[in-house]
Amino acid sequence: MGNMGKVKLVLVGIGGYGANYVQYLRERLEAGADDFSIEGIVDPFAAKAYGWEWVQKQGYPVYRDLESFYAEKSADLALISTPIPLHRPQSVCAMEHGSNVLVEKPLCPTVQDAVTLQETSERTGKFLAVGFQWSFSKPILDLKRDILAGKLGKPVSMKAFVSWKRYQGYYQNTWKGKFRDGQGNWILDCVITNATAHYLHNLFFVGGAALPEGAGLGVSAMPERVLAEAYRVKPDMETPDVFALRGEPEGFRHAGVDMAQAARALAGRMVSDGAARVGLMTNMTLYPAEAAFEDAFLAAMRQENVPVARVQSIASQYMRQAFTLLGSAQPPDAVAATCEEMARAVRSVANYLGLAPRIY
Repeated sequence: MGNMGKVKLVLVGIGGYGANYVQYLRERLEAGADDFSIEGIVDPFAAKAYGWEWVQKQGYPVYRDLESFYAEKSADLALISTPIPLHRPQSVCAMEHGSNVLVEKPLCPTVQDAVTLQETSERTGKFLAVGFQWSFSKPILDLKRDILAGKLGKPVSMKAFVSWKRYQGYYQNTWKGKFRDGQGNWILDCVITNATAHYLHNLFFVGGAALPEGAGLGVSAMPERVLAEAYRVKPDMETPDVFALRGEPEGFRHAGVDMAQAARALAGRMVSDGAARVGLMTNMTLYPAEAAFEDAFLAAMRQENVPVARVQSIASQYMRQAFTLLGSAQPPDAVAATCEEMARAVRSVANYLGLAPRIY
């Protein structure tokens, strides 16, 4: 990262998760650290951030955008903690001005953005890292070392099950659970690309092979094939809030979320939350439905005497994003129904329930 002196940092976004960087760097400086310097803050709303008073006391220059910062300063590393639609343009700007980048997840909303970022990193020679910090925590690193050492035998199956309670106040935000922002830019925020992405990253990271000696703990085990189901339970959300995924990396029987277990959990959640006047409004399916999931879901809903309406639809942009993050090929174009057929089916179910349908 340049010379052996202090690492020059620029903090891009100090609200939200960016406040954690401010707090961490503040603690390091107060403890006497002298191996880095904060060259500037980029945030048009910096005055609203939690650490604003400290930033003012330190006299750090504040800029409205990265271009203004680079017109006066330089940085070895840009720490980017801004809204999702800004990740791609800000990361590109930073790398083209000679900075390496650590950006918060999700990396970007679309596949095209990811390709642009990869090309920019290769062209400029600057690294682009994503903040999957859990994979570098001591328990996860120790687990991977044990797996690579053969202490636990050959990896056959790995599972993650996440069932968070998200209260409605969480979504009272301009981007959370949204497809686009107010300017029409893609956000595609959902549980699989953002909230629970750490769990997927951990699965594939600990299952990855080792690199040559001296190259760290190696790479992630990217799946060769992925099955996915996406559901939207909360009626006032735009993007799905329940996913069931199964990935098959080379040498694994399977790695991912147990489909039957996820289906039973989904059915139980829908009933307990009072959302199950109808079992399922839409079913965004990219690959054939996993039989275990469908069978378990239907059985659980029948036990509760809840009708189930199942509609397949053409693959949407946000699910293509999920597949790209999982490292799979593009999903097939052939699906069971056209968009028009899906819309008619959803409207008929909504009319039966006396609801106003939301068709995307």
